Amino acid sequence: MQFNTSIPQGWELPKFWLGQRTEQGLIVGVEYCPPDTLLAEEYGKSLCSNSKCKIQNAKLSYSSILNFEFLILNCFGWRYIVLPNKNSEELHHYFDDELKPLSTSKLQKVLQEELEQYQQRITNIQQQLTAIAYSSGDNSHR
Repeated sequence: MQFNTSIPQGWELPKFWLGQRTEQGLIVGVEYCPPDTLLAEEYGKSLCSNSKCKIQNAKLSYSSILNFEFLILNCFGWRYIVLPNKNSEELHHYFDDELKPLSTSKLQKVLQEELEQYQQRITNIQQQLTAIAYSSGDNSHR
């Protein structure tokens, strides 16, 4: 099944997509935070409160203060919901600039490991089918 969606004019395209693997985990959701909205303002406040502890104890240069101010003002755009571990219910939220795509070699390694896991599951299911066929054959001879 192929899913198509359209992005409204004026919105930039997302940098990541559903199902993409990143250094932080698997992207399982995407949402857009338009600028000049309550949603963007709330994310800005959240960023400020989460960063206060780090700032109070840090030595700040002029450029780092400008960088931080830019981050606070830039709390709009695409926000990604990431599953850091497939065996967890925990979800994390990231903006574009907070996510790091997997390198080609790391992605190949992850996909190869996943493929091997699926192949093992297929082998196990085939063994179960063989056992069922064997046991049903035994029942017909009794």
